[in-house]
Amino acid sequence: MEDAWDIIVEGRAIVASGGRLFSKGSNRVPTRLRQAFIARIDREIAVTLTSQAARQADTADVVVEHVIPIKRIVIEVIAPEAHDPRTGGRAMTRLGPARDLAHAERIAREMLTKAYVTRAEHDRLNIASQSFQWDAPAGDGMARYRVAGIELTAI
Repeated sequence: MEDAWDIIVEGRAIVASGGRLFSKGSNRVPTRLRQAFIARIDREIAVTLTSQAARQADTADVVVEHVIPIKRIVIEVIAPEAHDPRTGGRAMTRLGPARDLAHAERIAREMLTKAYVTRAEHDRLNIASQSFQWDAPAGDGMARYRVAGIELTAI
């Protein structure tokens, strides 16, 4: 397994050289950090929100959705200023960049929120606005749901 801190440092070097973490020039840094680090944390986070449609749907038609996309969380850990400008967002509340792996974990835990939605709602979220499957305006995951017309409630 790759060392998560080495991936974070590599991501910062890409950003410092003018590269982007949300495009093909990222050397798969977001994917690699998700696999090496975020996935473990994600498994420990319970689903706490649901849409009305997901409450009523067959379980085969329900998926778990990250309210703030994982790629946005990865970017916040590595370099918050590297968010995808196509979302019209600004850098988040500046939880990051992570100072060390413990701080990176705190950022991920604070940002990871999961919701049950139907497959159709999931598709609507991803096409509601350019780049919503990778980022959220100003890191506001709920903005994606507002634009897609999906209301979430606590489980």
